Amino acid sequence: PYEVFRKKDVSLDEFTQCIREYRGFDIRPPEKGDNLKEYFSTMPGMDFDGLIRRRACFVLSSTDSNSIYGHIEMNNVNKNVCEIRILKIGDNYKNQYLGTLLLAFAAKKAQQDNLSRITLYSSREGIVPYLRFGFCPDFSNIEYADLKITTEIIYKAYEEAKDLILRPSTKEEMFSVLSFEDQTTDLWKQVEKVWHKIPDVVREKILMNSGNRRLVLKLDHFRAKHKMQEQIFRALFEKPLSTIS
Repeated sequence: PYEVFRKKDVSLDEFTQCIREYRGFDIRPPEKGDNLKEYFSTMPGMDFDGLIRRRACFVLSSTDSNSIYGHIEMNNVNKNVCEIRILKIGDNYKNQYLGTLLLAFAAKKAQQDNLSRITLYSSREGIVPYLRFGFCPDFSNIEYADLKITTEIIYKAYEEAKDLILRPSTKEEMFSVLSFEDQTTDLWKQVEKVWHKIPDVVREKILMNSGNRRLVLKLDHFRAKHKMQEQIFRALFEKPLSTIS
């Protein structure tokens, strides 16, 4: 099953079939027969009819009942980008990788729609699991002044992580970005280049202490694809731990 799932072009239907077979869940648009009121009991004022009409909403349900365990809402921003507006797992169903399944579904649907990126605004608690799935800061949408602050945070976080070894060339790049003053040049590209060379634990620490919560998943990026594959595999076959909830 793992080799089949890793095929270059796995369709959305093939992926949902994997979820159905190995986890016993369906991911689909909501229906009138679903137990929506119980699931959304913590969200008063929810428009159930509107939820059913909107094609941008998908629920995660058991294959043998109409119980809802979680849902995701997403919209295509343009011909290249999809935005995840809501990703929620019911309070009684967390720590089971269900959020990871929904996020992976969103990635597969975006690929089916020929999109290249998924964006979202994360809570502080969601930063670490999103980073582990392959998301990174959307540097291209950060103002120049905030980019300068971000580079300073990167360097400070590295300096505080004395037990981590960073290549001298990467450290030199940090200094180069920190001293960069030409605002007409794409500074964000330099920051992004440095970002992908620092250890995961440093990245997590940076964003946990940063005000920038806009993240992006580049579906064609090598590192992102590697992380997605790793987390999706765990969600399908290693059920005890949670990635995103």
